Amino acid sequence: MLAARVRSGLVESTHDGVVSVSRPDGSLVARSGDIDRPFFLRSSAKPFQAYVSQASGAGLEPIQLAMAAASHRGLPVHVALVEPILTAVDLSVSDLQTPPDWPLSEEAGFYLSRNGERSPRRIWHNCSGKHAGFLRACLAQGWPIDTYLSPSHPLQKQIVAVVSELGEHPVEPVGVDGCGAPVLRTTARAMSLLFARLGAEDAFDEVRAAMHRYPALIGSNGSGDTSISVAIDAVAKGGAQGSTLSRLELEFA
Repeated sequence: MLAARVRSGLVESTHDGVVSVSRPDGSLVARSGDIDRPFFLRSSAKPFQAYVSQASGAGLEPIQLAMAAASHRGLPVHVALVEPILTAVDLSVSDLQTPPDWPLSEEAGFYLSRNGERSPRRIWHNCSGKHAGFLRACLAQGWPIDTYLSPSHPLQKQIVAVVSELGEHPVEPVGVDGCGAPVLRTTARAMSLLFARLGAEDAFDEVRAAMHRYPALIGSNGSGDTSISVAIDAVAKGGAQGSTLSRLELEFA
């Protein structure tokens, strides 16, 4: 049991989970539970997907790179930041292959409803920044943009290769995430190594700095990953069913 919900002194519900803490060299510092049980990385993969997009020539400015690593809430500021990622290279919102969606933020949804919006849009999807980064990378490399979500696409194959090598764990066979992108298999052991290296390796300096500089874009004020980046010298990224922390300076006694 990882957590319990208590009401009036009675344990009302319990939640199982696992914990894995790794050094960048792969050695385990602490563990609890079955850390080798497979599950999907979900949106916790975004820092690494953003890294591959940037390394492939996306040319994102720091605030845009933060949006590529974000699960944004669809607030006006988020939409205003995602759209120029596309228009700056003669792409448009119509090139996004995120499913049409309403913002994660209830406040943003109420705002849109009050202003007459009646249908979901692709840019409001919480992964639209990630997809915009994908598209920029494809354009820079001359890769097709109409199939950028296919597991056989060069960009997605590169993401699979990088995350598999970094976590020392094969992430295939991939599934399909809620945004339509390939979703990567992992374990808590591999995931802790991924984020230990995100926090320690020079290659990730740009992504790590962008996430730490703009924490409210990564999630939202009050969310776990944003709160961690505000409170300590670290970055974190939530995903469906959980979240992961990466210290910027990894030091162990």
